[in-house]
Amino acid sequence: MNKLTVCAVVISGAFATQVMANPVAVQITAQNQAVCEVKGSALQLTVGSAATTDSAASTQLTMKCNDRQGATVKLISQEGGLESDDAEDFAIAYKATFTPDGLEPLVLDAPGGFGTNNFESAPKSYAGSEALATGIDTTLEVNNTGTAVWAGGYSDTITISITANN
Repeated sequence: MNKLTVCAVVISGAFATQVMANPVAVQITAQNQAVCEVKGSALQLTVGSAATTDSAASTQLTMKCNDRQGATVKLISQEGGLESDDAEDFAIAYKATFTPDGLEPLVLDAPGGFGTNNFESAPKSYAGSEALATGIDTTLEVNNTGTAVWAGGYSDTITISITANN
């Protein structure tokens, strides 16, 4: 009888061990929203006199893109220069320089003249980095490179396009 009791205990112990050995897997996930943007508080620049080439203005911006591959930026001039309020579709030339701290600048040489609307700079790709992911201080400076003969107002809108380098 002792042999039968020992066998029964060993067999019941083996079944109990199998029931307790089932592991449980718990999957954990998190999400970080994609951000690729340029922001600034002073979004209107006054270059000064349209009659001289030494007029300039600048503003501080922040460029941020948390894509690991970085971002591509380009500047787009709506009018292709500082367009005259009085002579539709005539613009004077200027140079816009977008300079992120510690990175190569991006330059837009708006040619001015007639019919230069939607003039774009060449795109510039910036590598992904922790600094770019958290935000880089950037300067946008605009300098007249052409001069106006006629009195009146001259204006343009620069769009800063930024896209992730997926």
